[in-house]
Amino acid sequence: MGIHAEHSKLGHRLMGKKILPLLAGSFLLLTTSSAADARMILRLEEVGGDVVVRGSGTINLSGLTLKASSDDYTNIFTSIQLYAGPANIGDGVVDQWSGMTGPSTIGTDDSVVIPADAGTGDLFGVVSDDRSDPGGTRLPLLVLPRSYVSGTALNGTTQFIDQSFAKMGISPGTLTWTLPSADTVTITTDAEPVPAPLGVASAAAVFSTIRRLKQNTRILQLAARKPKAISTTLPD
Repeated sequence: MGIHAEHSKLGHRLMGKKILPLLAGSFLLLTTSSAADARMILRLEEVGGDVVVRGSGTINLSGLTLKASSDDYTNIFTSIQLYAGPANIGDGVVDQWSGMTGPSTIGTDDSVVIPADAGTGDLFGVVSDDRSDPGGTRLPLLVLPRSYVSGTALNGTTQFIDQSFAKMGISPGTLTWTLPSADTVTITTDAEPVPAPLGVASAAAVFSTIRRLKQNTRILQLAARKPKAISTTLPD
């Protein structure tokens, strides 16, 4: 076996010894963090002339109080409410939970009322209810699917067509609520617009370019590994 092959095997063994522990440690860190830091996130993006809300996460209900339930909950954006999930009336079978602390408003314009145009997944989010406190103070409520079980994954998307942060009275930044369980609910707004999705033809062109680059890279790697010819010509 040639020296080049021996070096290659040795390099692979050393690389495996160095990288595998790092990968294992990273995986352990990621799984530990996700288990200890349960949270719900609603991310707002301006996408191709629309505003899209993408929601995900989990919630620990410990310490929260069930305030109300609804079999007919509409996905509408106002200065005091924002949800991810289905848009149609009647799709929202939800519970409202009190006990979290944080902002009482989401938008800056109280006159804005915008029904969602489309949506999928679970319906969940935040609303501030001025009837929750006898003094009229708006108390934030957590809206979750009916009979939600702590730790269950939530995923939902809402689309507001022909909208922008300016039209909706939304300021870029992050709003955070804290639950008794130390979980957090976060609404975050991306400051930079997101390009509209590529059309089928454009996407195909991109994938084709990536494939060619991979093929060219492979050819260069093989050429670099090709052993040099050994001269067998005897000296005169």
